[in-house]
Amino acid sequence: MGFLADLEPDEARAFFSAQKTIRVEPRMRISLSVDGRWIGDALNEAVVVTDRPAKMLRFCVHVDGIVAERFRADGLLISTPTGSTAYAMSAGGPIVDPQIEGFLLVPLAPYMLSSRPHLISTGRNLEVALETEKPAHLVIDGQSTFELEREATITVKMSEKPALFVYTGKPFFEKVNHKLRNL
Repeated sequence: MGFLADLEPDEARAFFSAQKTIRVEPRMRISLSVDGRWIGDALNEAVVVTDRPAKMLRFCVHVDGIVAERFRADGLLISTPTGSTAYAMSAGGPIVDPQIEGFLLVPLAPYMLSSRPHLISTGRNLEVALETEKPAHLVIDGQSTFELEREATITVKMSEKPALFVYTGKPFFEKVNHKLRNL
């Protein structure tokens, strides 16, 4: 829906020509490690999906070393607040203010309806363990795909390097309202 695109290509030159100073807005990214090995950062989300369609995975979410939830689902989205208006929103997750620093977990087609999205503070230690023998993949921002070993553990942290966006003067919630009401 283009939540990150504030300007149309034909508007960009005029916008930048009219600016005396450019205001930059930092957006958090997530840093992902699998079994202790860093694999990348995501601006929107990382998704864990099965290698084979129509096969569920079993997940265990640990927050500060405590089991927060165990569930079965077709997959799991691990999203940033910026990514909350992307795949996570399509999967039933909430819209999260991008100024909040948190990890959004959204189960994809969970087996139990009680498996709901979670918003977890970046100040907590978050790990997602696969508890399944089925092959799975981790896809970062729809660009990079990594094969996960059975029973892999994904560690999620806030990246030290935020994404930087030019602020165009269009407030986030105004954009959300406009995009959702004018499809």
